[in-house]
Amino acid sequence: MVTDLLNGTGGLGYPPLYGKDLKNALNHVVTRQFRFAFEFEELPTPKSFIEPATEVAYGSLYADPLGIPRPVVNYEIMDTEMTDGCYVVDAYAQVAGNASKGIQGVAPKMLNQLGTKNFTQVQTEQPGTFSYQDQQYQFRGAGHIFGTTRMGDDSTDSVVNWQQRSWDHANLFIVGCGVFPTTGTANPTLTAAALALWAADTIQAEIQQGGRLSMCRFLLSLSLCVLAACAGTGDVLAQQTFYQVGPVISLLNGVYDGQTRVAEIRTQGGQGLGTWDKPNGEGLIVDGVFYQVLADGSVATPPDTAIMPFA
Repeated sequence: MVTDLLNGTGGLGYPPLYGKDLKNALNHVVTRQFRFAFEFEELPTPKSFIEPATEVAYGSLYADPLGIPRPVVNYEIMDTEMTDGCYVVDAYAQVAGNASKGIQGVAPKMLNQLGTKNFTQVQTEQPGTFSYQDQQYQFRGAGHIFGTTRMGDDSTDSVVNWQQRSWDHANLFIVGCGVFPTTGTANPTLTAAALALWAADTIQAEIQQGGRLSMCRFLLSLSLCVLAACAGTGDVLAQQTFYQVGPVISLLNGVYDGQTRVAEIRTQGGQGLGTWDKPNGEGLIVDGVFYQVLADGSVATPPDTAIMPFA
């Protein structure tokens, strides 16, 4: 109905509207709608995965401007999820006292009791539409993105351990919904926040114990930097700068002066990553070696350099 009001493509016969008429119609329609959905857990499957693009398959589009291969998402809904979803819908139709199965079996009695029209449609040309026992069904995502950096107790089938520490790089923590091995239907935000705080507790404990102090400081700084970069507009970031540099000497020759724009620093190329709010003892990694850049422009190597190379 909304798409009819916007551009006439909804197929329900409502004329497209504009301006004040569109606003009034949307307020009238949308405030009287509700969404009735059946949600269930989606189990992990090796058929759903992310891999780097290859130049052979994707040509010039395979890499981003930095030369890093773009991710390719492979996703497949398993037959078990389809049949489980159909079973739930049909079970509700039976509870509602309808002989018909599928979506059309759920809607009529419920909507008749509400005194409303039935606008239920299954758009067969849309992704996620399939047929089961002569009934049409349609899957839609809940918008919760999980997986790819899953948590586990075995490095052979997971990316991070229970601390969200990378199996391959002990100085790297990966937080967020990517560590979920599987998930139910609830919103993941609070769980993701709790896991992030859990990882932060581990990092803080290591800092207080003196282990990997400089590296942990760098990772915390880098995390703040990425958040700032996502929230910024590309201009000078007041507190943190996310940049790429070449050899340390290029940095000392003025690549970074505290005022350089992020985009300009990125064009310097090179293999180093680092962040700071001011050049006074902050961390820099070049070719896997950790350095501290002091206020006078000199470079010092901290005593605790026995650290894992940054990936």
